[in-house]
Amino acid sequence: MEIQKICEAITMKTVEKSNLNQLIEENTLTPHTQRNSLTIDESFNNDQPDRQHQTTTIIIPPSSSIPTFSGSIMENPRQFLIRVKEYAETINHWNEQHLLKGISQFLRDTALEWYCQLGISNRRPQTWIEFNVIFLNQFNSPIRRAHQEQQWKSCKQEENETINEFIVRLRALWQEQKPNETE
Repeated sequence: MEIQKICEAITMKTVEKSNLNQLIEENTLTPHTQRNSLTIDESFNNDQPDRQHQTTTIIIPPSSSIPTFSGSIMENPRQFLIRVKEYAETINHWNEQHLLKGISQFLRDTALEWYCQLGISNRRPQTWIEFNVIFLNQFNSPIRRAHQEQQWKSCKQEENETINEFIVRLRALWQEQKPNETE
């Protein structure tokens, strides 16, 4: 009897979902969807007195906001580590251990192949800090470091650059060159 009630409730919700999906499709140009995210509210009523309405909100971030790293020399590995950690904490509510377990979702091409090879050789890191160290050793190449050092040594404020823009650029170079120093 209980299963029949649940099945009936699911059938009713399927119709409501269909109507909701139609409404979403009709309103694709709302300000909310223009920001490339989507919120869906669904109410479930299983005729249970203590659970009259259970609301579930699903937020789907735009795929362009998901940080990825492919291992290209043009990519900044330190910046990727910062972005992926913030993304995982904010969107997925992951701690460092969950992020370490799910990091392959954010890796592409050469970086993903490198990570797979770590698994095959049983050398996968056990902590997020350990991952950071081996990741930076692998992808912060000597060529990239030499280029950054040259930029650091010749860093000057550009003519059309505000002092704030210059300080942000200088700090970014400084953090790359001297990651263990503080202001």
